[in-house]
Amino acid sequence: MEKKFTMHEQLAKTSGKSIGLNNRPSQSEMEQVLAVFAQQRYVEAEVLGRAMTASHPRFGMGWMLLGAILKKLQRHADALAAQSRAAELLPDDAEVHYNLGNTLLQLGRAYDAECSYRHVLAINPAYVEAHYNLGVATQQQEKFDEAESSYRATLSSHPEFAQAHSNLGIVLSSLERFAEAEASFRRAVDLTPDDAQAHYNLANILACLQRHADAETEYRTAVEIQPQFHEARCSLANTLRDQERHNEAEAAYREVIASRPAYTDAYFHLGDSLMSQKRAEEAELCYRQVLVLNPELVEAHNHLGVSLKKQGRFADAEANFRKALELRPDFASAHNNLGNTLHDQDRIAEAEGCYRQAIKFNPDYAEAFSNLGNTLKSEGRLDEARDALERAIDLKPDFVEPHFG
Repeated sequence: MEKKFTMHEQLAKTSGKSIGLNNRPSQSEMEQVLAVFAQQRYVEAEVLGRAMTASHPRFGMGWMLLGAILKKLQRHADALAAQSRAAELLPDDAEVHYNLGNTLLQLGRAYDAECSYRHVLAINPAYVEAHYNLGVATQQQEKFDEAESSYRATLSSHPEFAQAHSNLGIVLSSLERFAEAEASFRRAVDLTPDDAQAHYNLANILACLQRHADAETEYRTAVEIQPQFHEARCSLANTLRDQERHNEAEAAYREVIASRPAYTDAYFHLGDSLMSQKRAEEAELCYRQVLVLNPELVEAHNHLGVSLKKQGRFADAEANFRKALELRPDFASAHNNLGNTLHDQDRIAEAEGCYRQAIKFNPDYAEAFSNLGNTLKSEGRLDEARDALERAIDLKPDFVEPHFG
């Protein structure tokens, strides 16, 4: 949240503060730089700003002005150097530190931005924009409790700030407080009914809560507002799939692909939808297209392996599972799937090793315990098999497969 400020006001308020009069440029010199800046002649303004800071190196607002000019020129690293110098010279100026925090945030330095915003709030605890941006900085670091506090502080004084409600909803979702997240997203929608992203956020939480019909309504609203919102269209297709409306879902995925041929998510989810309909050969084509677009996508190698195994192409399936594990050695699902593929080829000892690897990386993996138990049972190792199958049942009591007979 970039707070607008008037450079004339900023320069005026620092008159005689933190600098001696001899360190301050003349009024005409300042007005010349400001006039050029106001006319958006930023290259010329930079020349004048650098001359000012060279002549008056302890004039903090000169560095602040130079930083603002450099940001307009999209030279954020250079702007950071100027703003950092301004912050050194004006340690008690909240605006200076706020702008420094904004540049740090733009450069992806969330922790340093957080420190700047906290400095701002130590100077001025009522600085709303700093509370909000502190929320953004801490959210980016996955400090969700702190982000929540910052967004709530923002909303306590600005209760109609829709983006703060949306961001709070995302944080609450991350904390798995879904009912509260829904309330935040609904408030954002109420405040900005024409904002497609607000409807999309609300739809996502409704889908997470398994309220697919309600989610569908919100996804459709988002797409109606913003027809090229491909993420919303793909999520709408996912919701249709989750309601077992497979024909509609497939049509929706293909519509996304037609308008955005390089959108990997649409191919990937279409593949999953086809797999759920036992259309493994068609699903294979989708996963292969995903890997054309993103060869390093681990999940695509894993899902492609499953589709190949369903077709009885065990060697090809094994190769894809091993590729997934090469990319992510701790991928429990790929270990389990590789185990199943090896088991189907009567490579029992190798399969057992895969299941044990899956359990190593995911100790709560009921399916892997079940597969391990059945493998041990086939080898006559009944006591070990019973232990594994009982563990599967403990982890997933409604899991029919592992009951020991």
